[in-house]
Amino acid sequence: MRKICTLAFFFTVIFLLQHFASAQQTSNSFTIEQVLSSPFPSDMVAAPGGERIAWIFDDQGRRNIWVAEGPQFDAKQLTHYTEDDGQEIEDLAFTADGKWVVFVRGGSKNQAGEYPNPTSDVAGATQAVYAAAWRDGKVKKLDDGNSPKVAPTDDRVVYSKGNQLWIASINEDQKPRQLFVARGNNSSPAWSHSGSMLAFVSSRGDHSFVGVYDFTKNTITYLSPSVDRDNTPRWSQDDRRVAFIRQPARGSQPQLIFDDAPDPWAIMVADLNGGSAREIWRSRNDANSSLPFMADENILQWAAGDRLVFASEQDNWQRLYSVSAQGGTPVPLTPTGCEFQDASYTPDHRSIIFSSNCGDIDRRHLSRVSVDGASPEAITQGEQIEWRPVVTGDSANLVFFKSDARTPAMPYVMPLAGGASHMLAASTLPANFPSSQLVVPQKVLFKAADGLEIHGQLFPSCTAGQSVRCCWAGTIFTTITTPTV
Repeated sequence: MRKICTLAFFFTVIFLLQHFASAQQTSNSFTIEQVLSSPFPSDMVAAPGGERIAWIFDDQGRRNIWVAEGPQFDAKQLTHYTEDDGQEIEDLAFTADGKWVVFVRGGSKNQAGEYPNPTSDVAGATQAVYAAAWRDGKVKKLDDGNSPKVAPTDDRVVYSKGNQLWIASINEDQKPRQLFVARGNNSSPAWSHSGSMLAFVSSRGDHSFVGVYDFTKNTITYLSPSVDRDNTPRWSQDDRRVAFIRQPARGSQPQLIFDDAPDPWAIMVADLNGGSAREIWRSRNDANSSLPFMADENILQWAAGDRLVFASEQDNWQRLYSVSAQGGTPVPLTPTGCEFQDASYTPDHRSIIFSSNCGDIDRRHLSRVSVDGASPEAITQGEQIEWRPVVTGDSANLVFFKSDARTPAMPYVMPLAGGASHMLAASTLPANFPSSQLVVPQKVLFKAADGLEIHGQLFPSCTAGQSVRCCWAGTIFTTITTPTV
């Protein structure tokens, strides 16, 4: 089967290249360079307060941070890296006052301990945490490291370096320092809302603990330590409790990514007064109910109303659920028969904006749902797709990425209360981008051998009455004749 798939992919590529080369000979031809000339956006974030937002544009390999601020949301380029050097930018975050954008530049080490350096830069490459000033774009390197978490009250940044947690301050002229010395590999920092404590994960090989570092007392408390694998700490709104995920120990053997063996998990809530924890929800012991790693940060979040929101694939679909921090029966927040992809919270943590293919299995649209389990309401619909929604810190606007068959992915903004959306950074769209020459695909449904309905897309590229070979997603070539219109 693997050989058949490989050959099918090979012949698909050959066909598409031949078809594209033929298309270029027509009067309406365009080049691959034109299609790839539009910058691609990613990693949308919003400042904790106000109307400032930031995202990443990959402009033909040149990765930079762009920003905008309401109410006009005029976009501007914040960083100015001019080379396609293969160095990634990720982990965007604003400081509490919105005056700095923290980010990571550079990729992680490979198994040989080397940083990615695809251009063979003789100066070498590294992965480091930086901060760019909103006012003038001045970039300040904080330290080598990754996975920064910005304090909710000031400009302190905790990050990972050498499997330990370090701390740096953006404005103060102090050298970065290791936050504390403790056994194990320490990672996954999570600030308390007051900024006075930090939860983290201490990995000890075949098990792990969730610890809490107190900045005032300079002490560490481990929450209900056991031989299990504890991870993903989340603070309650009052900073008195920490929720986390507990997975049973499985020895020293790592689980393979394609292993279908059950990997059950439970949600624990620990009280900081004494550190004891109690289980409030447990998954079933089957493969579908295993921890949904694809949910990323949305595996577990603490929401308003003393509720915990978590992701699960227990019915074969990645969905969001809500459960009381006291325990009880979870309430589904997103529908079955479809999956959410991205999710973010309104600043008051009472509502979730999520991107999913619910209601339109072939596309992704935005919806809003209350964390207490009311029925979701659609925000967007139509022929386009939308993803990566973020609500501005003043709760007034919703920003997201959108594209359709003829318009490349770009950032958009619309009032959270409803209304029309408009594109940000429209000036970055190349003047010769061939929008009018791109084809709108047609949905094609067909049955697999086992009866499963497969969704494919047909990209016709011929005039009426002509025969043309076309490629259906998931099938081998077929020849059809387009109807005469």
